[in-house]
Amino acid sequence: MKLKGIQFNFMPLQLSVSMDVQGGGRQMYNSDSHEYMPDFTKNPLVLQPLIAAMVNTELLKEGDSTRINMYLSEVQWFEKVKNVTKEIEDSNSHYEVVRSGLEAGKLIVKRNCVDYENTTYEFKAKYRDPRNNQIHDIRQTYLLICDYQEPSEIDMELDKSEFQWYDPFNDDDIITITPKATQRQKTVDSKYIRFQWYLIINKMAYTIGDAADADYTFAYKQTNGTLEINRTLMGNSAKLECHMFYSEKGKPNEVIVAEPKFKTVELKRRLPRYDYEIIGMPTSIPPSVKTIYPEVELRDHSGVQKDEKGVLMPVWYLAKKKSLTSSELEFVKIATGDKMLEFDTKHLDPVTGATLAVDMYDAGAYLPLKNEEGTKFFAFYLTAEDAKNGRNSLLLVRGGKYN
Repeated sequence: MKLKGIQFNFMPLQLSVSMDVQGGGRQMYNSDSHEYMPDFTKNPLVLQPLIAAMVNTELLKEGDSTRINMYLSEVQWFEKVKNVTKEIEDSNSHYEVVRSGLEAGKLIVKRNCVDYENTTYEFKAKYRDPRNNQIHDIRQTYLLICDYQEPSEIDMELDKSEFQWYDPFNDDDIITITPKATQRQKTVDSKYIRFQWYLIINKMAYTIGDAADADYTFAYKQTNGTLEINRTLMGNSAKLECHMFYSEKGKPNEVIVAEPKFKTVELKRRLPRYDYEIIGMPTSIPPSVKTIYPEVELRDHSGVQKDEKGVLMPVWYLAKKKSLTSSELEFVKIATGDKMLEFDTKHLDPVTGATLAVDMYDAGAYLPLKNEEGTKFFAFYLTAEDAKNGRNSLLLVRGGKYN
C-alpha cells in the first residue's frame, strides 16, 4: 500500500489596519480663556480602527464586506499619559468603547487632554483566521497632540485709589475695597483667583481674616477678597496690602508664591479746617438768672458741624482778672468734653464779671484699650448670649494710635 499525504496550502493572510479619525487630532489649550479647541466634552473625538484581511493582495471577503471588524475579539483600548498606561474600562465615563459589530473597536473620547499633555491611545484586538483557526494580534496607536498657549499677563487693580484721606466729620466710617484681576482687559473668573489682605505695622504683616479678630486687624473684615474697613478704628493711619494668587487649574487656595503680585493702600485720618465760637451766652445777666447755658458752635467747609461722633473735645475755662487794676487774665479749667456748658452765675464777680473761654482739641481715633504691657486687648461681653457664643466686644477709648 502506498500512502501520500494531502493538505491545504493556504496563502498567508495579511491584515490591513488603518484609523479613521473624526473630530480632529490636535487640541489647543487657551490658558487665557481656560478652553480647549476643539472641546471633546462637547464634540467628542472618534477613533475607528478599520481592519481588512488580504490574501496575495486580494481582499478576503467575509460575506458582502471586506472589513472584518465584526469578527474581532478581545477588543481593548489603552490611554497613555506621562508614561503611565491605563486600560480604558467600560465604567470610565470619559470614553465609550464599541466591542462588537461592524464598528467594533470604535473609541469615543469625551475628555480633553490631561494636564495639557499629549495622549497616546493604543488599540488591541484579536482575529481568528477561519481557514485554519490561526489567531492574529492586531495593534494600532494614535497620538493626540495637545498644544499649550502660554497665559497672557494677569493684571491687578483696585476699585479705590491707593492713597486716601479720611475726614471723620464728613466721610463714611465704613468703606470697602474690592480687587479685580484682568487678562487682556477681561475680568478673570474668580475661581482661578484668590486675594488676601494684610495689615502692615512696623514692617510686620498681619493677616486679615474673614471676621474681625481680637488683634490688630479688628477694624477690618475680608469677604471673598473684598475688604471692609471701619476707619474710626484704624488709628491715625493704616497701610494695607492685597496679594493676588492665581491658579490656572482653578485651585488658588493651594498656590504658594514667594513674591505674588500685590497692591498697597494707605489711609490717613485728617481733620478738615474748622472754626468755632461760643453761642447762647448773653452779654449782661439780670441778678435773678442763676444759670446760663453757653455752647460751642462748630463750622467747617460744609457749614455748621454737629460733630455727633465726638471727633473734637471742648475744654472750658473761666478767666478772671488777677486784680481790679490788672488787665491780665487767669484761666482755670472748669469742664471737659461738654459742647453745652451748664454755668452757675455764682462764679461771676459782681464787679468785674467773668470771661468764658473754650478750646477744641482732636479727641483722637478710637482704639481698643490694652493692658500695661501692651500685649492684650481688653474685651467684654455685651450679653449673656454673646458670652455663651464667644462674641466678645473690644473696649474702645479715644486718643490711641498705632503709627
